[in-house]
Amino acid sequence: MDALPLPSGGSAITFETPTIVKHAIGGAYRSGIPSLDRSAILADLGSSVPELSFQYFADHILPPSHVDASSVKKLIAEKHIIGGRWSAFPFNPATIIGTEQAVFKRLENVVQAIVSCCDGGQRAGFQYVDNPDRVPYLERTNLTRPDAYFELDPIASTVRSGSSSESRLSAWYNIGVAGECKTANTDNNSLDDDVTAKVIWSMHHIMRSDPCRRFTLGFTIEDTTTRIWFCCRQIVLVTQPFNFITEHEKLIQFVSSVLYSGRVSMGWDPTIIRHVTDNRTYFDITVHSQGKAMQFRSSKFLSNLGAGAIRGRGTRVFRARRLNDEGKEVGEEVALRDVWVDVDRLREADIYQRLQTDVEALGPDSLKEFQRLFLTIVTHGDVLIDNVADRTLDLAMRNAEVSGSHVGKFHLWCKPLALSRPDVNSSGASPTLDAPNLTRAPVSHSRHVHPQVHYRVVFQEVGVAVFEVKSLDKFFHVLVDGAKALDLMHACGWVHRDISSGNILQVGDGGKLCDLEYAKKIDGEGGHAVRTVHSLSLLTYTVLIRLVR
Repeated sequence: MDALPLPSGGSAITFETPTIVKHAIGGAYRSGIPSLDRSAILADLGSSVPELSFQYFADHILPPSHVDASSVKKLIAEKHIIGGRWSAFPFNPATIIGTEQAVFKRLENVVQAIVSCCDGGQRAGFQYVDNPDRVPYLERTNLTRPDAYFELDPIASTVRSGSSSESRLSAWYNIGVAGECKTANTDNNSLDDDVTAKVIWSMHHIMRSDPCRRFTLGFTIEDTTTRIWFCCRQIVLVTQPFNFITEHEKLIQFVSSVLYSGRVSMGWDPTIIRHVTDNRTYFDITVHSQGKAMQFRSSKFLSNLGAGAIRGRGTRVFRARRLNDEGKEVGEEVALRDVWVDVDRLREADIYQRLQTDVEALGPDSLKEFQRLFLTIVTHGDVLIDNVADRTLDLAMRNAEVSGSHVGKFHLWCKPLALSRPDVNSSGASPTLDAPNLTRAPVSHSRHVHPQVHYRVVFQEVGVAVFEVKSLDKFFHVLVDGAKALDLMHACGWVHRDISSGNILQVGDGGKLCDLEYAKKIDGEGGHAVRTVHSLSLLTYTVLIRLVR
């Protein structure tokens, strides 16, 4: 156990769990330098990701396909396969003279050939776009530019080129699969393999930018070597390589699975709907609780920095108001937290209820203090999709086994990070001073990942994080209330385990302690891997309060 010593006469502050470095919410990630940003994401994934056979990936991860790949191949072979190769690729990309853009534009012809032979009158829900020179639209600063992608198809055409004459720009919010294509074949054998880094970044970019996404897909092509990728809040997966030019049925299965799938099977969340009017974007969000559903309409983000990590909780907090049966906003503003939690953890509202029960045993004065120092739950529950809890393992991955003899390792090359400020908490707290003297948990090269469930909780109070409080007098007043809340927890045998400057809020003239998802009764059973994140600067203020109280 590491300890932070107090001045003479004081007892040391000890950490029950050491901190874990999250590069994706540190300085390197916010550097604005694309290579550093991508390296931060790779560093958080560790040294490798699970590698599955293509067929296992198709059976569990890809949207279910109603297309018989072998039958389609027979039809395609009549016109589009010559000598065992796609007619559009008589030679391998590495040997074709021309720019990479020109070489891989031929993929449009391959996709169109697959579409033309997928009989059945089913309209494609997605279209393939070759567009390496244009950045898809996004409100936030965005320089990410995938070579190709499958996007939602609002019109009848299935293949669309990214010509400058088009009036409708592609948007990241419509991209279901991002792709990277390169004529050289490194296949991750050197630090120069930027194809892997770029496709992982694109998947991460989709997940961090769009609250409507539960998971997303990607693909990479290096010469002929092709891999399909998957990313959700639990894990990143990749297929074993295949040759897209000669292994026709695999490419047909991948393309048809994507083109003829629906929004939900491609990772969109039907319980959060995006609306864009007069350059304003807002979301209608459904919260399920005890067989009932309540809808809320967001007005702004209170916090979304927690969505920056490629794996993890993906925490977003919205300022919102409830919608009545007529779709009208009613009542006061509330704070709605959208988060992915480990399936075997207590939900945050349940933790509040257990803590309140223990506080009640201390007497009515303690209960009154609890109501003053902690947030009030309006409603909460796991997100339901077709009346089934939205779990990463059950729904997104269809119970895929990601460990065992059938699972390989795809090694990730990560260039050393020049910058590192991994001190922002999972709730999206603002960066604080680095803590070089704080002992952190070692970065594991083989990380255990927990299946997660999508969860929402609504709080009555809308507060301001203490690090945003401008008045020094109010700052310390709020911080003192935070310390009182911790004292109350300790009095009934609880510890918070995730205290930071983002977890103490100014509400009105006072302070409230929040983010109890890691709170635990001291004699509680069960445990999880290291998660706690501490802020050294906040600890300094806490020490100061101890000395003056």
